[in-house]
Amino acid sequence: MRILVALLFTLLPKATERPYQSQLDLEPMLHDGKALAKLVIMYELPTAGRSFRLFFVHGDGSLALQLYPGRPMSTTDMPTCTGRVTPKEIQGLIKTMIEKHFWSLPERQYLFVNGKPTHEELGVHGIFVDNGLDKSARAFAVGTYLDKQESIPEDFAAVEQLLNKFANFTLTKPCHFAPALEF
Repeated sequence: MRILVALLFTLLPKATERPYQSQLDLEPMLHDGKALAKLVIMYELPTAGRSFRLFFVHGDGSLALQLYPGRPMSTTDMPTCTGRVTPKEIQGLIKTMIEKHFWSLPERQYLFVNGKPTHEELGVHGIFVDNGLDKSARAFAVGTYLDKQESIPEDFAAVEQLLNKFANFTLTKPCHFAPALEF
């Protein structure tokens, strides 16, 4: 009986997680405020060394940038910068994703056996999207991976450019400490 209970506990968390889809339908968010309100985009920005930044865009226009140093530390309070854009600007981002055929970009995965390299060696850029029902992502890198030169496709870079513009809005006022956000 104990084995059965232990087996159930190990399987339950996996059953509640939503698997990633290869693509999401973004079109409803252009016309439905409720669908837009469910949107969360997480953008992983590489920085110097092994540190990284996670930038969150919510459909209501709220923005949050969290800074993670490249060393072990508590994740209860992270340096956090916040800002806001209009829902129309979020819809502009969605239109760009649709126009650039974001979900037609290839799905890349980068696996590291001996720890993640520094961003100077291989800078991985990731954009993760949650529409409230499903999640999907695209990731690309700059640098050498498995002896091949990696680069960012132009269509991915166009979406990144808008996300970076939004991220800069969060740096216009003082940052504070806040709990780590989850995607």
